[in-house]
Amino acid sequence: MLCQAGFGNGGSVPETNPDDRTAASDAAASARGAETWAAYAADRSWVAPSPDEEAAATILRRRDAIRDDAARRGVLSGDADAIEAGLRGVVAGLIDEAHVLSLDDDAAAMARDLDERLCCPRDLGAPAAAAIRRLARIYE
Repeated sequence: MLCQAGFGNGGSVPETNPDDRTAASDAAASARGAETWAAYAADRSWVAPSPDEEAAATILRRRDAIRDDAARRGVLSGDADAIEAGLRGVVAGLIDEAHVLSLDDDAAAMARDLDERLCCPRDLGAPAAAAIRRLARIYE
């Protein structure tokens, strides 16, 4: 029921479009979010230290299923090796900011596919999904 229009968030990360008026409050909310995540992860050894790292860990844990699903749907022409390389690029972009602006075409395609395909909270939490969405939007 929550995936139907008008109920819950339909499995999607909420859209945000900050403008100049909200940039400062968004930055403050982001800082509070980072503090909240750190407090949440502090006593949970199975949770990554940041939402970006949690997204990367989820991709790594589920890479076989993600790869097979993407190949079945024809992402990157269904080439499993290209999909795997793209997933590695996405993970690199999530855990190391130095890689964010240097993703190759396979990684950019996989970031966009993950953003479109992943569902909150079924697959991962909103902060981790938002990390993937940020990465995908760079390469729209």
